[in-house]
Amino acid sequence: MKVAVLGSGGGALAVAADMSRSGRDVMLADLPAFAGNLDAVREQGGVGVATGWSGVQQEAVGVADSVTEATKDAALVIVVVPCFGHEPFMRELAPMLRPGQSLLFLGEGSGSIVARRALSAVGANGVVVGETNTLPYLARPVRAGVVTADRKSGGVLLAATPASDTEALRRLVEDVWPYVSAAESVWDAVLINFNAIDHVPTMLANAGTLENRTGGMLLWGRAPLRPSCVSSSEWTPSCSRSAEPSASPTRDGTATSSSTRDSPVTPGPASTRSSARANSCRDTAQRVRTRCRAAT
Repeated sequence: MKVAVLGSGGGALAVAADMSRSGRDVMLADLPAFAGNLDAVREQGGVGVATGWSGVQQEAVGVADSVTEATKDAALVIVVVPCFGHEPFMRELAPMLRPGQSLLFLGEGSGSIVARRALSAVGANGVVVGETNTLPYLARPVRAGVVTADRKSGGVLLAATPASDTEALRRLVEDVWPYVSAAESVWDAVLINFNAIDHVPTMLANAGTLENRTGGMLLWGRAPLRPSCVSSSEWTPSCSRSAEPSASPTRDGTATSSSTRDSPVTPGPASTRSSARANSCRDTAQRVRTRCRAAT
């Protein structure tokens, strides 16, 4: 099966590598302004995944000259970009996607809603569209064309719009990400997006440090994770849980065991934190939906 992965950041490279490892024919592409970020992948013939045991393992991934080339005849198109990239990508994708293709947004909320509106505007029918509430990994670039990628142990939700397409979309990726579970609707994926839940209070609680600091700073590293951050996350909107002592809090708010560094695409020891947060957030999303229905 041909899979197009659109984007050039750490998340996109990790997804492309894992899809290739699972037997897909993978093509990477990005919009012209960012296409140069994929030059290293093109030159080395794939994506390198850095591990603790054996250095860099390379997975065969192609790089297309354009989004059009990457998506042509692709059964699955995966978009892994920040939310402000959803509309630019849909301006490219809406006229070219064909019935029978599936479009999946990873990591940033509301991509499927933007996509469905764009497809409707051009009269494109028969495309399966969905999204997840978070990336399936903690992924960070090491250098050009090389990433680290740690699988999450739970809490990754997937939904399609309409919801009747969710199971068909989930089956396309279940062998790659068996820990992904179906959500009731895309509103679950949007409202339970861990970036919105965890990143905003962490930024606010560290505003003084961020404004006066020089150099880099991991948003969810040891230094920024203070009690005020955890308390703020739990309050917003009562969906996040404080870090377990046995796990290290990651940049996107999930708990990842350090042992998963040894195997970038194999889940580490089970952690219940992400699953518990997803269950709590699902309850919150249900309350929001109920209130919206009552208001209308």
